[in-house]
Amino acid sequence: MHRDEIKKAQSEVKFALLNSDRETLSCIGQTGHGFLIKSLRKPAWFQLCGLTLHTPPARETALLQGDSYADKHQVEMDMNRSYFHSKTHPFRLRKQRSRLSKVFDIIFKTHPALCYYQGLHDIAQVLLLTLSFSHALRLLEHLIFFRLRDFLLPSLEPTLHQLELMMHIIKLRDPELSSELVKLGVQNYFALSWLITWFSHDIEDFGAICRLFDFFIATHPLTVVYACAQLVLDNSLELKHMIRNGSGADNVYTFLCKLPQQLDVETLIRHTCSLCRTLPFPKLDLDSCSISKYSCLRTKGESWELANNSDGPMLFRMHCEDLKASKSITKDKYNSLLPLDLRVSGRSMVAAITVIGIGIVASQYVTSQNPS
Repeated sequence: MHRDEIKKAQSEVKFALLNSDRETLSCIGQTGHGFLIKSLRKPAWFQLCGLTLHTPPARETALLQGDSYADKHQVEMDMNRSYFHSKTHPFRLRKQRSRLSKVFDIIFKTHPALCYYQGLHDIAQVLLLTLSFSHALRLLEHLIFFRLRDFLLPSLEPTLHQLELMMHIIKLRDPELSSELVKLGVQNYFALSWLITWFSHDIEDFGAICRLFDFFIATHPLTVVYACAQLVLDNSLELKHMIRNGSGADNVYTFLCKLPQQLDVETLIRHTCSLCRTLPFPKLDLDSCSISKYSCLRTKGESWELANNSDGPMLFRMHCEDLKASKSITKDKYNSLLPLDLRVSGRSMVAAITVIGIGIVASQYVTSQNPS
């Protein structure tokens, strides 16, 4: 964008903010230019989440005293891997990681039923690089209960069901591609980090990550699943070409994993909006993919109405009870299936599924090299 275009775009955002025009803000986040700079993103994100910028006093002192929490060890391990895209002075990096650790101390001591997952730190660090500490804490807490709560349950099943839903959307839009991927035995784990980190783990360009956050915060929680499906659909021709030319599941899986590295964010946003119009949320059969009635994907209303239309913490507790009653496989049970040298601490989702995915691809590779 040229300088004059940027000024005009900023003026549009400022005018919408001044008038608390959430519908216009939502349009800007979806089909416009996004919110452009930090000083505009903060009020825009808060308005679109139905929050005010008047943050209550921080709870740091009381919460940082006393016992640890269940996933503290895993969080500490992830802190050492956080901000890995950031080229900053070691002193500043330590300070950033300390703030990130403090955010999780507060969140998980306040809500001990939440199960930390690897990838949540990717989302949290984007918020901390964009907002003040207190505002980042407040927004993360909101996102956890109204957009990410399916990933913080004591079971992996709700996350796996969202990946199944992504494949279902691909099947509805391109049955041929879906059939080829199923026939080849390509697992849907390639999109795990896209889904649970809003692509922030897979993209190095911080501006592009923030633009995607503008988009996802401006829309319904289902939009992230649609975006994951659309990224695959946008590469349909190349995938079909690879498969028809004899590429095995391992090569196709690797190709899919690397798709965000060449991602044109604006094209993905535009195409995802088109997909949402072609296949509206109400027409999507969530039951076919076992999406729970307590899932955040079931929430009705605009982005800023989510907190008013549902009680996120209560739905989280009810979802936990429902999983207990159904005796679903817990994250710890998945972990117990792994060899001792590959087990992960706490309830680490990305590592567990990554190991499973690598094992599947490796077995597929061996089979392709030694056909019967």
